[in-house]
This record gives sequence, structure tokens and C-alpha cells, in this order.
Amino acid sequence: MSKMNNLKGRKFGSWTVLEMSNKKNGVVMWRCQCECGVIRDVRSNSLTLGKSTSCGCKNKNDLKGKKFGSWTVLQRSHSSFWKCQCKCGNVRNVWSSSLTSGVSTSCGCSPKSKELLTTHNLSKTRIYSIYMGIKARCLNKNNSSYDKYGGRNIKICNEWKND
Repeated sequence: MSKMNNLKGRKFGSWTVLEMSNKKNGVVMWRCQCECGVIRDVRSNSLTLGKSTSCGCKNKNDLKGKKFGSWTVLQRSHSSFWKCQCKCGNVRNVWSSSLTSGVSTSCGCSPKSKELLTTHNLSKTRIYSIYMGIKARCLNKNNSSYDKYGGRNIKICNEWKND
């Protein structure tokens, strides 16, 4: 049997070999780091024969340095996430698709973001609690008081039900 080549420290495409990770059933695996930061175990022959040259990041859009609303993309965090900094200074990992589709434009710090998350500002008031109780008793069969209200055919008007 031939002597195994030491690939530690060598570069194959975007991969840099860090160390041998394991050897099972004659298959040698090497722990490699891609230029984008992803660390993965790669088969020895995939590296030496050029079958694997990166984690796949070369096939994905590079978002580093781009702006999406209040986000500025700092670097790839994981294969589907980017480390982003909001204009307020918060740093978070954000899905690639959330950035590119416009679903995520900030950490939620901007007044406009807070407006979108707020519908009426009444959810912590006594009257809202009463209103939700009425709806639950009349509409939710799992409510403990449903049999006394909805079960007896006591209804809530459409204006209140759909509000």
C-alpha cells in the first residue's frame, strides 16, 4: 500500500487543508476551510482530483459589502447566512434570501420597522384583554367557557369578529 500524502497546509481551489479529520474504510477525510470561512470535511481524492474546489460559495452571490436597507453585509457567516451590521450598530446573522428578497431591511430599530410590527398599540390594555376573552368564549371550542357562550349559539358580530 502506498504512503498517504500529507495534504495539511496545501490549497486546492478555495479550500485550505487544516488537518486530517478521519480515515474510515480506506477513505481519508481532510478538514478544510473555504476562503469564505466555511469549514468542512472533504475526501482526499475530491481534493487531489479537483472534484471539490470550494464549499459551493463560488456558485452563490457574494453579498459582502452590499447594502440592504439599513443592513451592511460584513461577511459570510454560514452557508446560507451573512453577518450584517445595522445602521444602529447591531450585528446579526441574516438569511441570504431575507436580504435579497427585501424581507429583512434592519434589526427592527428604525421607527418605520416598529410601525410595521405595531397594529394598534392596545394589546396591553384592559379593554383589549376583555375583547380577546369575548372572542375566545364565543369562537374557540377549546376555551373552558365556550359551552356557556359559543356552545349556546351566542355569537359575536362580524365587525368585532374580523377586526
